[in-house]
Amino acid sequence: MPLPGAGFRCTVLALTLAAGAAARQDGGGAAWPGRLEGVRNARPVSGFSGPQGASVRARVLLRSGALTRAAPDALAQLQRYGVRRVVDIRGLSEILETGADPAPFGRSPMLVHLPMVVETQSPDPVQAYRDLWQQNRAAERGLLELLADPANHPLLVHCSDGLDRTGILVAMLLELAGVPREQILDDFTDNDGTRKVDAAPLLAVMALWDAHPGGLAAWLEQEAQVQPAVLAAVRHYFYSAELLSEPAAEADARAELARVETEAGKGRYEKAAAGYAALAKKQPQTAAGRIAARRAQANALLGWSWLVRSGPSANRVDVVLLGDGYLLKKQSSFDKLAERMPEDFRRHALFGEYFGYHNFLRANLASAEDGVDMGGREYSTALNGHDSGAAQGQVAVDHKLVRDSLAQLPEQDGLAIVFVRAGTLGTGGGGVAVIGGGPSNTVFHEWGHAFAGLLDEYSSDTGARGTGRSGINVSDSADGARLPWKHWIDAQVPGVGAFEGADGRAKGAWKATASGCAMDSGADFCRVCREQMILSIYELVDPVDACAPPPHPDAAGDPFAEPLPPLRAAAPLDFAVQPMRPSRHSLEVRWWVLPAADVPPAPRRRGEFLHGTRRDRGPLAPIRAEPDAETRAGKDGWHRFRLDPAALTAARVRVICRVQDSTKLPDEDHPWVLRDDDGLLESERAWWVEK
Repeated sequence: MPLPGAGFRCTVLALTLAAGAAARQDGGGAAWPGRLEGVRNARPVSGFSGPQGASVRARVLLRSGALTRAAPDALAQLQRYGVRRVVDIRGLSEILETGADPAPFGRSPMLVHLPMVVETQSPDPVQAYRDLWQQNRAAERGLLELLADPANHPLLVHCSDGLDRTGILVAMLLELAGVPREQILDDFTDNDGTRKVDAAPLLAVMALWDAHPGGLAAWLEQEAQVQPAVLAAVRHYFYSAELLSEPAAEADARAELARVETEAGKGRYEKAAAGYAALAKKQPQTAAGRIAARRAQANALLGWSWLVRSGPSANRVDVVLLGDGYLLKKQSSFDKLAERMPEDFRRHALFGEYFGYHNFLRANLASAEDGVDMGGREYSTALNGHDSGAAQGQVAVDHKLVRDSLAQLPEQDGLAIVFVRAGTLGTGGGGVAVIGGGPSNTVFHEWGHAFAGLLDEYSSDTGARGTGRSGINVSDSADGARLPWKHWIDAQVPGVGAFEGADGRAKGAWKATASGCAMDSGADFCRVCREQMILSIYELVDPVDACAPPPHPDAAGDPFAEPLPPLRAAAPLDFAVQPMRPSRHSLEVRWWVLPAADVPPAPRRRGEFLHGTRRDRGPLAPIRAEPDAETRAGKDGWHRFRLDPAALTAARVRVICRVQDSTKLPDEDHPWVLRDDDGLLESERAWWVEK
């Protein structure tokens, strides 16, 4: 899964080091106005002393408080200055309370929401700052990735007052740029009189940087999964023009990197490795050259290739297949193994039904050696395959190395299946399923751990487990009222009960079915585990894959939504949605035409992240009226609805389409999901229409 608190699907940075980028940054745009009416602490981050006597460049970064109360002229001044991207680091609840930035700065594509929030606010300012820094890796990484792309310059980052959260991020950037600490602290405490700012909390954060081996840059690489090329690009663009390499060199290096990546994607791995080494030697100062240098190492990512692309990654479960312990000359062995996995998923009873909800990407990792660390012998491999220390010698890998590899891919969800060439059995958790050797039923067992958080249902001892625990599919009590799967028992579903022997214990742990579940030693999942797997799929996949025309989001659910004008019903209006398509059953599609007064309220998102999982949205409010239509899909998979203006009974109506997966298959006695507390199986699109 994404890093804790990330709250959005991950995509790797595409470095756009196009020719002329440097000239475009330094030229064009009005001068900085000096003051923005209604905006606190607004100023460029530039002019500081950097390495070799250089200074931090203008027109790269601006900082300020929120733009919510900005005067119209202030917004016009920002537009004239040429702001291309705005990063709002306020939490969602804060934005809903105080207001989003006005258009265009508070709207996509200019706006990026990267909230800096903490689980519990400490009353001690020093500890509060430490928490802000340590609990917001996603925001720190996201800002760096945006700044590494010159197409986003000038970029404006802001919180509410433009002091604390913004101050930490700006201090991070100045530290990376080599600005002396004295200047960083002076900038941090400088403000327009909003309130006094004490340097002590920032000094505490700097102490965290200093305590980490390698300092801030190493912390960002190792703890926040920031790519070295991203850090290099940020430094590159922060320096004065005389320290920049020629834009033409950057463009040439980037083109060569793309060519080498294409070779790797075609399976020409040794040729790709040689190409990376040559590029790193020829263009070491370019961003592409630094990426190539990393991939030329003995343990490195070589390239990637889509095996199955069912649909856009934004609405699919992206499963990345990785290998550990595969030498450069043995990549074809991993390729054959990886190519089997999509078909194994397709044949599986559960995953076959929802196969079209998944994409599969093969990412090739070269390892210097092909062993697994155990018995005092260590091997140099890409993901540090090792004996987990469990009783049965299950193989494990370093999850940080897995996340680092995933971060280099074009699109991914933080989910991986790792095959360790010389390993045995497997382990799973945190989005990573580790398999020793080749494909087997172990894959689905470990995927249950990694993807859905399911627990083992073994009744025999598989290693030290500590005290008893409960989870989705395991209970530490046989009390029917406390069983997590009580709703299945209440529905009197045959075969579901409380059976002692689970979680690697013969006594003191109970599971829902006597035997046969993939979380024990079976091939398929029991009803309880299958239900959770489906809910986990829908946590990432919206039942609505596409719609037309563009819908009108409710501002209560999305304060950043673009306020589109209502549709005019001067003639019949056509609406269409394309639901997701399971293999053996269809999603239900219903349409309503409701007067404005009868429209149900939009769900208020949970948490602080606008772009969280679908679970954060919460269930949709019920619609009391009967639907105006229930439609079937055409041959192209689209459902269509036509609105006749003559049938409108109000001057302003909302056309609502709701799509729901009943999970009821034709040959099943019960739906596959009985309880959906978060409304994951249902989605809607809606449009305002006026006569």
